[in-house]
Amino acid sequence: MHCNNSSPVANITTTLGEYETLRQTVYSIIIPSICGFGILGNSLNLIIFAYRLSRRCLDNLERSATVGLIALAISDLLFCVVVFPAAFLQHSPRGVTQSRLTTLAFYYSHYRGPLINLFLLTSTWLICLISLERFVVVCKPIRARWVIRVRKTVAIHTGICLLAVTLVIPEFVKFKVMKNDCGDCVCFGIAYYAPILNATFRTVYKALFTIFGTFLPLLILIACNVRLIIELYRCKAMGIADPARYCTPRITMVVVGIVVSYLILVCPSMVLEQLANTKLISTQDGQALARFRIAVVVANLMQSCKFACNFLLYCAVNKQFREHVSNLMRKSSVKHSSETTNRYNMVQLA
Repeated sequence: MHCNNSSPVANITTTLGEYETLRQTVYSIIIPSICGFGILGNSLNLIIFAYRLSRRCLDNLERSATVGLIALAISDLLFCVVVFPAAFLQHSPRGVTQSRLTTLAFYYSHYRGPLINLFLLTSTWLICLISLERFVVVCKPIRARWVIRVRKTVAIHTGICLLAVTLVIPEFVKFKVMKNDCGDCVCFGIAYYAPILNATFRTVYKALFTIFGTFLPLLILIACNVRLIIELYRCKAMGIADPARYCTPRITMVVVGIVVSYLILVCPSMVLEQLANTKLISTQDGQALARFRIAVVVANLMQSCKFACNFLLYCAVNKQFREHVSNLMRKSSVKHSSETTNRYNMVQLA
């Protein structure tokens, strides 16, 4: 007969061990690998969308949509660039001296969080703007042709980026780096900025970040996407084939795909982040808390997939995008073959 010798303490220890193993594997290997792919994919997105923007055959609405996709690709690319170096860093607790890390690595390890929040917030609101623009184009096509302009789109996207920077500034200034000469080495530490420790300030800041970083964008995305899908299905069911109403359906499908993937892959991490700030989690026992932390790691992994895999999404839903990728690869292959032939001929002549 098998005897069950497990105890609550043993279960907690096992769960914590599983969490640490999963955390190290995901944050040090899997997520940086995904972000490495994201750097390549978002770079290709920039090249292809920039090429589309250079074409004179695009109308004003399609140009404006392409500008939005370029801005989103830049934000996603920067997110992946910030996360990728984590694979090469040693993990150590925040707020203690670290003598083994270089100066650059130390600064990176403490400013990585605010940078991730910055580009997460920027990408979130860029997706909101792209979705709103597509909603106006499909549901209000006549008004869209009068309202939507490329310069306005660029100005609004720039304003959103500046507002995101403003909202995240407290994350950057909440502590300062302290450098101490320890004789044989230089040790680094951090000291938290006093006003940031104020309970009232933290409460107000968390409330603002929750509203503008989570709830308001989610409401906009859900409302616009549901209305957009309903309108597209209604037009299709009624046999409406007005180009002005559909207005580049391939871009509309891309936007719908972006929003759906965002809601599936990014929303869980947002929800868990809000739960982490409540007493519901802080009052849990050790095993439940470890499971919650495991859920956070998995949610962050899903979030990284969203920022890194838009290239695959574009390829899946947009035939023209796939053709551009194929043409780009073909030209690159022909150029490489031509350079190889030239080098071979030079060797023969020598």
